Amino acid sequence: MDQITSSEDYDIGSATPYGGDSTETNDLENLDCLLGLSISQKYNYCSEIPDECLALIFQSLTNGDRKRCSLVCRRWLAVEGQSRHRLALNGAVEISAHLPRIFTRFDSVTKLTIRCDRKYVSINDEALTLISLRCRNLNRFKIRGCSDISKQGMHNLANNCKSLRKFSCGSCIFGAEGINALLNNCSSLEELSVKRLRGVKDSFAAEPIGLGTVASSLKSIVLQELYNGQCFGPLIIGSKN
Repeated sequence: MDQITSSEDYDIGSATPYGGDSTETNDLENLDCLLGLSISQKYNYCSEIPDECLALIFQSLTNGDRKRCSLVCRRWLAVEGQSRHRLALNGAVEISAHLPRIFTRFDSVTKLTIRCDRKYVSINDEALTLISLRCRNLNRFKIRGCSDISKQGMHNLANNCKSLRKFSCGSCIFGAEGINALLNNCSSLEELSVKRLRGVKDSFAAEPIGLGTVASSLKSIVLQELYNGQCFGPLIIGSKN
C-alpha cells in the first residue's frame, strides 16, 4: 500500500483523496454550515478537562505514552511534568548544568534514583545540594556510583530533605559521617540500604554509626560488601525494630 504523504488527506473540505463519493463530503460541509461551524471554530473538548483529571490520566499511562502526551501542547507538557513523582537520572557530571531546567519541569518529584557508571565522573556536592533544594518533599532516594559526593553533600541532603523514608546507596565514598548526617536529621527514615560504602576510616579510628533520630522509625537495615562494617554495630544493636 502506498504511503499517504499529502496533507490534503486530512482536509475535510477537499475532494475525497481515496476515491470515495464526494457527495458524502458535501453533506458534511452542508451540515457544518447548518450548525454554523467551520473547521477553525470546532471546539477542543480537551480544554475542559481540569489539570487534576489530566494528571490522573497521565499517571495511568506507561512511561513512553506519557512522553508522547507531553509533546501534544504546552499545557500537557506542564501537567505531565508536575504530575510525575518518580524520576531516574544519569548521574554523570554533564547533567549538572541541566538540573535547574529538569527540576523546573519536574517539580513534584518524591522518588529519585541517580546512577553513574564508574567510567564517568559523577555529580558532586554542589549538584546534590541543588537537587535537595528543588526536591524538599523527597521521600525515597537511591544513589549509585556517585563517587564525587562527599559527607558535605550528604549533610546538605539530610538538612533539606528531612521527610526521607527510604535511602539506598551503593559504591559511594561519603563514609560513616555521611550516613550519620542522614540518621541525625531524617527522623522519618524507615529503610536504610548501604552497599560498598567507601570513605570509612580504618579500625578503631572509624566513626561509629548510631541511631540518631531514627530510633523509633527505622524498620529495615540492609548492609552489603562493607569495608570496616563494624562501625554499623551501634546502629544494629540499638535498633528497636
